[in-house]
Amino acid sequence: FNALASPGVFDYRHLSAAGAEFVGTAVDALIERIRLRRAAATTDTRIARRYIGQDGNLILRTDVQSGVACLPVTADGLPAAVTIGESGALATLVCDDNTSITTTWRAEAGRNGHLDFVIRRVQRDALNQATESSTHIYTLNAQGAVTAFAKTWTAEPGGYSVSLASN
Repeated sequence: FNALASPGVFDYRHLSAAGAEFVGTAVDALIERIRLRRAAATTDTRIARRYIGQDGNLILRTDVQSGVACLPVTADGLPAAVTIGESGALATLVCDDNTSITTTWRAEAGRNGHLDFVIRRVQRDALNQATESSTHIYTLNAQGAVTAFAKTWTAEPGGYSVSLASN
């Protein structure tokens, strides 16, 4: 992926491992790594793991560095099919460090007849103040294949942000 923010070098990886097992349940483990190199000797890396059940529902999300685990208040997942103009919200994730994560999604008209599937996440502290947010945009063609990806992560308050996008 290309980095759209500067100065620094940004590295983004999204990996998946189908057929993993979590507490005796077959799951898909999704691993997301973001590495931010701010200066020659300073690197910040964030790795999150999401465990998705065979029914497509999120079971658990963990932050590898901090060890914080987040569970959805109810089982749900992203819709299997959407049309332009639809939107919704996923169950709030409640984390063991007294934070919470809310996720909304919407389907928008993209360029050249494509669909932009937009996912927005907001993390809040124990006082319900936003501490960070992210927006993921997946551009899908008529066959449902991802043709482009963009992500913006913003630290709140202060508004420092990092944006990444595919070619």
